[in-house]
Amino acid sequence: MEVLKHFRRSLPSGDVYAARLARELRLIESFKFEPIFLQIREILDLVPDYRWITRGSAGCSLVAYLLGIHNMDPVKNGFMLSRFMHEQRPDYPDVDIDFAYHERDLVIEKVMSKYPGRVGRISNHVKFKFNSAIRHALKEMGNRKFIPKYFDLENIAGSRTDSVVERAQELVGTQKNYSLHCGGVVIFPDKVPADLILKDNQIKLNKDEVEEAGLIKVDLLCNRGMAQLNDISSRALEDYPEEDESTSKMFCAGEAWGVTFGESPAQRQLHQDIQPRNRKEIIFSLALIRPSPSADGRRLRVLERFHSHRDHVGHLIYDDDGIRFIKDLIHCSEGEAEIYRKAFAKKNGNKMREFEEKIKYHPNKDQILNELSYFALYSFCHAHAMSYGNLVWALGYEKVRQPQKFWWAALNHAQSMYRPWVHVQEAKRVGLKFMGFGRGGWKLVGDELFPVISEDCGDGWSQYSKRGYWTSHRFMPDMWQRNDGNFYKFRGLIAAGRHHTVAGRDITFVTIGTNTGRYLDLIIDGLIDYDKYDIIEGYGYFNGKSIKVNKPNFISLPKNHYQKMLFQM
Repeated sequence: MEVLKHFRRSLPSGDVYAARLARELRLIESFKFEPIFLQIREILDLVPDYRWITRGSAGCSLVAYLLGIHNMDPVKNGFMLSRFMHEQRPDYPDVDIDFAYHERDLVIEKVMSKYPGRVGRISNHVKFKFNSAIRHALKEMGNRKFIPKYFDLENIAGSRTDSVVERAQELVGTQKNYSLHCGGVVIFPDKVPADLILKDNQIKLNKDEVEEAGLIKVDLLCNRGMAQLNDISSRALEDYPEEDESTSKMFCAGEAWGVTFGESPAQRQLHQDIQPRNRKEIIFSLALIRPSPSADGRRLRVLERFHSHRDHVGHLIYDDDGIRFIKDLIHCSEGEAEIYRKAFAKKNGNKMREFEEKIKYHPNKDQILNELSYFALYSFCHAHAMSYGNLVWALGYEKVRQPQKFWWAALNHAQSMYRPWVHVQEAKRVGLKFMGFGRGGWKLVGDELFPVISEDCGDGWSQYSKRGYWTSHRFMPDMWQRNDGNFYKFRGLIAAGRHHTVAGRDITFVTIGTNTGRYLDLIIDGLIDYDKYDIIEGYGYFNGKSIKVNKPNFISLPKNHYQKMLFQM
């Protein structure tokens, strides 16, 4: 086979590796998958100096590992091949490659130059939902006026309201328009067929139609964490140590600010719950936070097992766990087990009923079906979790060793859920000095940061209201926290927030910062539109993780409020 000539690694010794390779080669030959592997290798050869990670199930392939398409040994790590390809899956397997977000378009340009006239970027088929269908129906009926985000249909449509609603209901689920897929490309054997071209290099086909047509789709995707790491170090992800005490302490303390994929309030809290000792446990943390393994209190049961045994045996965290569970339960092949797992993930009723028939006499049938039903929520395969976990661990490792360089890279590349002042304040804490106010990124000279595009500085409040941060090292005055045991009083600047439903109750989580340099995670009953506000003040009791707040007061400051008091230094 041609693919053998392109191996970049030697096959490790042992019968397990030999058997795995033989199986993969049989599948590749049987289903004519060889072109997808060769095409990916050709694309990566176009950009030898670019760092990438192969996300998703492609990491389960030993052939892909030997080709150098990814750097994770699937046998050593116990990845299930059937998550990627198996004897009953004849369609082309997906291969998703992440590049630094600002390099991805350059990669696509190189691919187009390599295959002139043969590259098409696939589309998403955007469907009408009810609100967009209402707007479209109004336009069809002659309305040419601006329709605001929130509107009273009867005020606009009048006596034609029922007709508008009826037409909208007809439109729901039909195609609204095409949009460009984030990174999917197809390399045609010859020129891109003219009847498929929408504009430039975009084609009409979506990912499903590409698959049905037997074409090879490759996803060339963006990753901000890669860009961040590239500016800090050229060290290969797999070369970072499996264990590092200072990196572990940083994650355990919930201080992963600036670590792309690892800094959200929920992920920081989970790091504190898990207390990860090494890279493997960071990978586990990134998988556990996904909806499938964490929904309906299941995360707590996993954590109980983890703290007792330092593993997750008996719990389905990765897709691979589901494949193994089904395989052992009904004594089927690995491929058949993946078919059933995927049936639960895609809610394929026929296959789910077929599986149910196979376990109809099992004493725990209902419990098993309920457990597998959670795969309908999003989960990671083990290889996907490891790809991102390796990146998160590397960023954490560099953060504790090169803090100033880390924060410079974070300010330039991270797209954080936190408000801009949070990363700026963290950068100040490690000794970086902001030598101007502006936008467009930052140039680092020694320990000084200069804006790429300078703007009028003004006072601190003007800076905060204009760009969301201020250059002074002093925190915004009158922000404080005091506690007497577990009872806290506070007035803090809002850093981030999110909504969640717990046991049928709507909850708002808000993270605030104060002049103590510490952040507080607050729990508030109800759905609060925190984006409208700058400050929250109140009191509540600390439960070991967050503060349950009673009667909070949200404040949105006018631009001239406190102006004289703030930042006159």
